Amino acid sequence: MNTFTKSTLTGASTLSGDVATTRPDSVENLSVSVMNRAKAKWSIIIVVAVMFFGCGDDKDKTVPVTGVTLTPATQMLTIGGSGQLTATITPDNATDQKVTWNITPTGIISIADNGAITAMKDGEATVTATADGISSAPVTIKVNPIVVTGVTVPATFSIMKGKKTTLTATVEPDNATNKTVTWAVTDATPAGAATVDAVTGEVTGIELGAATITATTADGGKTAVCILSITQFANANFRAYVLENFDTNNDSIISPSEAEAVTNINCSGKSISSLTGIEMFTKLSILRCGSNSLTALDVSKNT
Repeated sequence: MNTFTKSTLTGASTLSGDVATTRPDSVENLSVSVMNRAKAKWSIIIVVAVMFFGCGDDKDKTVPVTGVTLTPATQMLTIGGSGQLTATITPDNATDQKVTWNITPTGIISIADNGAITAMKDGEATVTATADGISSAPVTIKVNPIVVTGVTVPATFSIMKGKKTTLTATVEPDNATNKTVTWAVTDATPAGAATVDAVTGEVTGIELGAATITATTADGGKTAVCILSITQFANANFRAYVLENFDTNNDSIISPSEAEAVTNINCSGKSISSLTGIEMFTKLSILRCGSNSLTALDVSKNT
């Protein structure tokens, strides 16, 4: 213990005779010392708290998208087909992983949220993907048409002179993109025996004889041929009966003189559905046509 003389003591010491015991300078200084210790304690607590809760702030921090990549760069599909685009976001831990698809022009393809592509019509579309305001480089999707593989028409067809009918072409496959067909008379005996509308396929029998009608597809130039007979008789079975029995010169045409010589027709049981053309037999006096599938009969021009 330090000792002081009475003359050296301050108001901060206790005097006992000639001996003084050392104390803090004052009560005020003692309070400051205690407060400083308390502040130090709370500073440590605050530092620890910041270090602890600061880790939680890092976890919740927004990570922006810096890039979006689309693969593959090009695709080629067929109408009705499907494909897939993959959008890769950089960095992979970016907060916003939602992708928006942009297609130009619209209507050629559709894209689902997962990048699945459906090809709707032929053409070329450009696609970009956007995430968090960042867009990818464009990729190209080309959609090809469904090509024509063939065409068919009736192998043979008969039409009466002066009458019209329309031929039908069947383009294959049924879902071909361009099913346009062009019609033409490519051969005729005699020349000009028939005509055909190039667009609609409507044929007109001009003269008795035959004509070759050709259908050609716009896609691929596929062709099919129909042999058209321009005849006096609409029903093939009746025509066959007439030519077999009354075409004396075997030219597949019943001339006026040949028709005038006919007075008796017996075509029963020939599976005939029409006797159109019978009017040319003006001297006909006997007609037997039972056991057929006739729904009408006009003999007003026959004797």
